[in-house]
Amino acid sequence: MNFISTSVLSSNDGISFDQEKDLDNEEAKRAAKANAAPAKPLYEQLAEREAQKKEEYDRIGKMMNAPPRALDEEDVEHLEGVESRRRAAEERRKAEEGAAVSAFAAAQRKAQVKQKTDLSLDAELDAATVAPAAAAAAAPAPKAKKKMPVAVKVKKRKAGAKAGSAPKPKKKAKPAPSLLVGYSDDDSNSD
Repeated sequence: MNFISTSVLSSNDGISFDQEKDLDNEEAKRAAKANAAPAKPLYEQLAEREAQKKEEYDRIGKMMNAPPRALDEEDVEHLEGVESRRRAAEERRKAEEGAAVSAFAAAQRKAQVKQKTDLSLDAELDAATVAPAAAAAAAPAPKAKKKMPVAVKVKKRKAGAKAGSAPKPKKKAKPAPSLLVGYSDDDSNSD
């Protein structure tokens, strides 16, 4: 049983509510419709709701557990288009990479050829300048000083010393400052 207002009482003077105004809204229409139908027992109403919920649950369960549907022609065309675009992009990338590698190799070959021609030009220039220098080299050269061999003595370490460590320097004892001044009773200056 629902308590739905289908009419509203109103007053002109604010004291007596003697005017009744009918409401025509959705809630009132549903209430009128429910009152017109013969009432079912609560057990039957609950059984109907439970049956509706079970049907909805079964429908959703069938959709979730159903095998995947096969691809139709439109899906296949789309996937083939995606794959062909991916292959084309991969081929473009490989072609660009190959062009870059070949350009680099050509630049290296050009640099090597240039280096060889520069070396051959340098050799020709050296040959041209060596002939006058050879005449100057024929003149007696000043005698070079003889180098004297240097003798190095190797000191052996003590048996207790480690191979990688340097010997520790010994600390010298500092004399303690004398705080006492020597006084004597002898009066040698008084004579």
